[in-house]
Amino acid sequence: MKRLVVIFFTLTCVLNFSVAQTYNFSLKATAVKKYLNYSKGVELNIVGLEHKIERDPFYSTGVLWQDKYTMLLQDGTMIPLTTRIDKALQFDIQTIDDLWNATILQDVIPSLIQNGTQVSLRSDAEQEAIKYLSSLENNGMKFNDPYLENYLYTLIAKMAPTTLIDGRPGNINLMIENNPNANASTYPNGTIVINTGLLSTLHTEDELVACLAHEVAHFVLDHHIININTEIKRQNAAAAAAAFATVVAAVAEGAATYYSNGYYMPGAVTAATAIGATAIANEIVTSLGMEYTQQQEFEADRYALQVVKFLGYDTTALASALTRLEHIMINERSNSMYLSSESHPALVDRINAAGKANLKRDINYERMVSFAITNSAYTKMDYRRFREALVGVSQNIENNVATADDYLIKANCLLALKNDVSSNIEVLNLINKAKELQPNNINIHKAEILAELRLNNLASACEKLNTYSSYLDIMDEELPMIKNEELWKVRYYFTMHEREWVEKMLIKLKSMQS
Repeated sequence: MKRLVVIFFTLTCVLNFSVAQTYNFSLKATAVKKYLNYSKGVELNIVGLEHKIERDPFYSTGVLWQDKYTMLLQDGTMIPLTTRIDKALQFDIQTIDDLWNATILQDVIPSLIQNGTQVSLRSDAEQEAIKYLSSLENNGMKFNDPYLENYLYTLIAKMAPTTLIDGRPGNINLMIENNPNANASTYPNGTIVINTGLLSTLHTEDELVACLAHEVAHFVLDHHIININTEIKRQNAAAAAAAFATVVAAVAEGAATYYSNGYYMPGAVTAATAIGATAIANEIVTSLGMEYTQQQEFEADRYALQVVKFLGYDTTALASALTRLEHIMINERSNSMYLSSESHPALVDRINAAGKANLKRDINYERMVSFAITNSAYTKMDYRRFREALVGVSQNIENNVATADDYLIKANCLLALKNDVSSNIEVLNLINKAKELQPNNINIHKAEILAELRLNNLASACEKLNTYSSYLDIMDEELPMIKNEELWKVRYYFTMHEREWVEKMLIKLKSMQS
């Protein structure tokens, strides 16, 4: 009999097995209507949250595992967290952590109570995000500027939650992408990908903080998982995964060969960024839950405004950032800023909700992001948007942070836009400044040849052609050291075509001088 009692007790323990995790924090709340046994007006001092996953031995609810959340009060009381908490409690928000903790209690955990933590779904989404982000990084789409990246992390540290009290293991992290589109995206693993195009579009740290806070809000509010669940209901999950894998493979095949150890290849940036932008615009956005609803976008904007205010930044910064995006759309003759759908709000509606813009410039910010401005200008020049490229590099020159590339981009754009003595002399002056900063940059020499030809300095152009030919020789000597087959081909055909051009030009110019 004793043995039967022991067996029964053991089975009961196994069947009622539970796992609990406690998160400690401090947050005050007031009941605005009755919540459980607490009447309206009662103040609660919350000091923690317990998350317990219990197994239902008899499947009485039809669910094997049940997620239960309990708030821990300062007086030792433990009260259940229910899906009514968002309507019953008003939180006293004093810090950024208070804001995110209250957000998770009100908006995230009620969804977790209904759907469970969905560990497998979250793990799959995180792994797919990491796979795609790794393909971008491994294939030349990551913009490497440790100074700028370090600066961005100092801003994230101000606004990101110290702990995600719903138990998510992820945290906010960053990647800067070689992409001229003025955009930022947040992935299910907490990675904010911010494009060089957006960094160069903004003009103050306040505007950047507003944009980053908007992306942080999407992650904290668990929008990705909510949207993935919606998408799973709409279509076959296996089909979505297959489409995603195809896109990742396309990115992996495409971008790396276009970036070649500092040598800029004409057409390179266009090809690489087009692959990345197309991928994100299609299957990636949907399969990773990044196609936000109108409600989610407005919600993220509201939190961004609160973060900006808490941190002491200009409260008009979000409206200013969105207005700069509007200006880009106007320049591109796009009417999409006026359009809204069931899935996405119109940009003008977001601007109206954010308040009045206060467009201004912060030279310190512009200097901080100068390399991103150069990168974006290169891409715009490659897109043949010469005037847009000129704006960016001229800003760097004005701010005394110009590199050889900035001077060279401006020279090439002037060659494309103007043809008079003064502009051609300016081009030569810009090229000389570039040469002082980076004398071995092979692109400088070709631009110099073209400028000399514009001024009809044929003898000088011949001399520069011979110098250019010597740099092509150096590139040929480096070919055996290149192990990547595609990269080797790009370099080989580049030097071959350029050498042919040099030889033909020398013959032509000598004939013209005789």
